[in-house]
Amino acid sequence: MPQRFFSATGFAVGVGLLSFQSNLLPAPVAVGLLILGLASVGTGIVRLCGWLLIGLVWSNVFAYWSLDQRPPKHWFLDQIQVSGSISEQSKIGDDFVRFNFEIESVNNAGISKFPPPKVRLSWFDDYRVPKKGEKWRFTVKLRRPRGYWNTDGLDYEKTLFLAGITGLGYVVTGERIERRPGTDLSIKTRFLKRLSTLSSTLLYPDLILALAIGDRGLITAGRWELLRKTGLSHLVAISGLHIGLVAFWSLVLIRFLIYPLKFCNGIFPKKYLAMTLSVFCAYAYAEMAGFPVPTLRAFVMLVVVVSAILLLKRVSFVSILAVTIFMFAWLIPFSIFSTAFWLSFSAVWILGSAFEGRVFNSENEKTPINASRNRFRFLIPGFKRLLVAQLALFVGLTPLLGLLFQEISMVSPMINLFAVPVVGFLVIPVVMAGLVMSGIGFESFGDRLVVLADFFIFLVFNFADLLERQPWSVIELNQYSLV
Repeated sequence: MPQRFFSATGFAVGVGLLSFQSNLLPAPVAVGLLILGLASVGTGIVRLCGWLLIGLVWSNVFAYWSLDQRPPKHWFLDQIQVSGSISEQSKIGDDFVRFNFEIESVNNAGISKFPPPKVRLSWFDDYRVPKKGEKWRFTVKLRRPRGYWNTDGLDYEKTLFLAGITGLGYVVTGERIERRPGTDLSIKTRFLKRLSTLSSTLLYPDLILALAIGDRGLITAGRWELLRKTGLSHLVAISGLHIGLVAFWSLVLIRFLIYPLKFCNGIFPKKYLAMTLSVFCAYAYAEMAGFPVPTLRAFVMLVVVVSAILLLKRVSFVSILAVTIFMFAWLIPFSIFSTAFWLSFSAVWILGSAFEGRVFNSENEKTPINASRNRFRFLIPGFKRLLVAQLALFVGLTPLLGLLFQEISMVSPMINLFAVPVVGFLVIPVVMAGLVMSGIGFESFGDRLVVLADFFIFLVFNFADLLERQPWSVIELNQYSLV
């Protein structure tokens, strides 16, 4: 395994050590550790420890900068009026709703800070449920985050800090900022309107919405439980499977459209132009999903792979993974503390280790797409790869998932053998086509595609529900004790 992978992992682990600190490092200590780390990396002696120290110093520097971006004191003295957007899905309690809010203006005065301050608000009396991405105007009373009196338990203040929450508060009054009619003509908005119209006739409008634009707010607790117990949660989290499939299908469509055209084929081959445009399609899809950690990881890896192909460079899978880990730890260090980061990268590493192939080979080593007229001969190797992938993920991720969720799904490999091909080659292309058709004005055709996708999802969930009902489908680990 290349040294760069251990270096990137050491840097990421060093960043993660911030979570064990009760206080940030003093400047002299940070400088000393940085010099020691650079010396270790430069001389090649204990290089892994050197990168770990550099990551630790970098996380502390970033934390100091984050503290400097905290809102001013006068925000917390009295009620203020704030305007901005809902950054995540709202969580509904018994008599309240809680959500994270990115502030763009205070008392009608704009904010120049980047990123905008994020606060966590609770709305109690006569509350409404704000949705992710909506613009709202609130009158709020804020307070600074603080921990619990019991210091032996959860450090709540540190948890909020690592999540980027700079203030807590409650809503006094609130109103949604409506766009003027005809001003929001985005594909996403048009699709949402059509899906809202069709929702009464669909069985799974929540999952279609999650697959199309990454909005999982409509998924009920019961549905989440079924997804978790059957190992299908990854299918509704926009990640490598979705980004890869959008890039692949857009590449196929673009190559088909530009194949008859005759232009600059000698300077910039049409296949490279198609690859570049497919990356932009994947970006548009990831942007609609809001760039959560798994989505961003998948998109960064896609960009690295396509860049290597365009530059005619031989790049191993481990090198791509190392570059992606380092970029996350460097540019978004607080993402290291999310469960999604470790699950996402662990799954990718397991798949890469299982197949042990080069992502890009030289021109002579590549197999042409039209190498054989008998397309069906590729089905058996494809099924074997899918089987190997599911078994590798089951064996590799079971300890981590059992530790995090205290349960193990025994039916997950069998369900995913059926679900992954159906979702990948039927559901996602049909949903994406319906999204585009609805957005460009072919609403009737788009509606038919959405109904067809709903039927495919129905087949997947019927099969998953059948296996989930078996008494051996899930092993609950919390019923076992070592004492």
